[in-house]
Amino acid sequence: MEYQKVFGKIGNLSKAIAEIGTEFTPLGAVIIGVSEVENRDVLVDLAAQGPIASRNYEIVHYDGPDKRGVDVALLYQPRYFTVTNSKSYRLIVPGRDDFFTRDQLLVSGVMDGDTIHIIVTHWPSRSGGESRSRPLRIAAADLGRHIIDSLQQANPKAKIIFMGDLNDNPDDISVVRHLKSSPEVAKTCLLYTSDAADDLPCVDLGGRRLIKIKKQQDQNKSKRSNKNITYNKY
Repeated sequence: MEYQKVFGKIGNLSKAIAEIGTEFTPLGAVIIGVSEVENRDVLVDLAAQGPIASRNYEIVHYDGPDKRGVDVALLYQPRYFTVTNSKSYRLIVPGRDDFFTRDQLLVSGVMDGDTIHIIVTHWPSRSGGESRSRPLRIAAADLGRHIIDSLQQANPKAKIIFMGDLNDNPDDISVVRHLKSSPEVAKTCLLYTSDAADDLPCVDLGGRRLIKIKKQQDQNKSKRSNKNITYNKY
């Protein structure tokens, strides 16, 4: 029963992934950052699913120290993105030797002749309350900023994509003051996803929000079609 449930979810995920970006290009999503990944085998099974199997997604994944055993990872289409380097960064919080969370993943590669750096992250949750858990997300933001600074020190014009589930809003202190995302970027951010901000208008590519938008578009098309049918009868 559990086996069927897992593969049912994987099948549904593959269908959702197959739809991402197809309104812009038939290639679909070339790069996909994922979180809550139990192990590499799950991603191998996901990439082999019928709706996306022809894209031949490859995987960058490292086992991390999270107590729940979940990690972040990157799926990519090797025909369009060539990985040149990857590294997993551990989040260490001073005075919290008992705290273990997801690593932050840096993947560098070449796409369309340009070098691109992708950081995939899943910041600590708000478990125990937003205020009480805030220092953990601030520490995660500081680590993300450190990775970005190191890339920009090597190349001030480095092209960097920071994506993931931050468990904070785009205008929270962790994002604005520590990750140092400008208010303008925070308000128009398209790669940011978070349970905390999933319903904000700026989160256009949040997983559940993407599905909601797709369903709304289908409903609107259906309504327009029904109106046309009614009109034609008269």
